[in-house]
Amino acid sequence: MQADTVIFDMDGTLTDSMDFLAEGIREVASRLAGREFSAEDASDRFGPPDFDVIAAMIERPLTVADEQLYLDHLKAQTLTAVPPIAGVSQMLGQLQESGLRLGIYTARALRPALVILAEMGLVDYFSTVVAGDLVAEPKPAPDGLIAAMQQMGADPARTVYVGDTAHDLQLAQAAGVRSALVLWARNPRRQLIGQSDVHFDDVAVFTDWVLGR
Repeated sequence: MQADTVIFDMDGTLTDSMDFLAEGIREVASRLAGREFSAEDASDRFGPPDFDVIAAMIERPLTVADEQLYLDHLKAQTLTAVPPIAGVSQMLGQLQESGLRLGIYTARALRPALVILAEMGLVDYFSTVVAGDLVAEPKPAPDGLIAAMQQMGADPARTVYVGDTAHDLQLAQAAGVRSALVLWARNPRRQLIGQSDVHFDDVAVFTDWVLGR
């Protein structure tokens, strides 16, 4: 096998959820502020954890009720608004059954990430989920990936980080692990192929590569 531990990004890697999250942030921020934000207002700020983005848009800290409003929106809308990426669930099942340790490091906040993963039936594949609101320095700093490896007892030389953005590739390099660029969600970033250790258009091909088949 190519690795003992595989750690994944979430949005654009396991879930095709970037547009959905940006729209959810826009909608909830609009309700809380009492005025309509544009799609660009949300997408231009996208990157930090969800609650931080909403707070920046409405220019005040979020209350517990505000955060719950966003979580309720995600729970109500995920299954209808986030298209599943073909083969991802089967891939995770095969990797898990083969004895690999599976984790996630996502820039999202932990509670929103867990809602989406649970609604899409993916959360139980992972022993560790590290989120952007749990680390001091966000992507492309390697803090979250290093924390995930420490929690999982992973050897960096036997770990692969799987993502879809330049930040994902940069943090993998900084953490001393191999990077796998995936191109199977909407709007694949093919211009990054030269920056990754390996790249994959197809979920099944990636699975075969990891398992050494």
